[in-house]
Amino acid sequence: MLRTVRGAFANDVPALTAAKVEIRAHFEENKGENEGGKIDAMINDIEDVVQFLNQNVVQAQLDPNSGDYRVKIEDSQARALSTGDGNHVNVMSKDEKYGVAPPVQTTCSASNPKQRE
Repeated sequence: MLRTVRGAFANDVPALTAAKVEIRAHFEENKGENEGGKIDAMINDIEDVVQFLNQNVVQAQLDPNSGDYRVKIEDSQARALSTGDGNHVNVMSKDEKYGVAPPVQTTCSASNPKQRE
């Protein structure tokens, strides 16, 4: 999971730090668990999170010349987009604190995304 988090949040120190703290807290909270069924459920949850991060998290870089955001889509992300609705993007403002950002539905085209109702 930590390897996936490092890849998903590369070059974003605050997000990477927050993710590591959250992961550590969950592991510490459950370190004494010894019931097989609960451990299996937690492992499945970890696998789900890893899959979600691999398929759904991308980092955008602002191109100062055009005002557009550039993203690098990995193969697993392209496959996930091709099977779902690729026009829904969660946008976090630069002033927003890390945590769960409220979802914003946008179309990702050029420097002025349009918000959909």
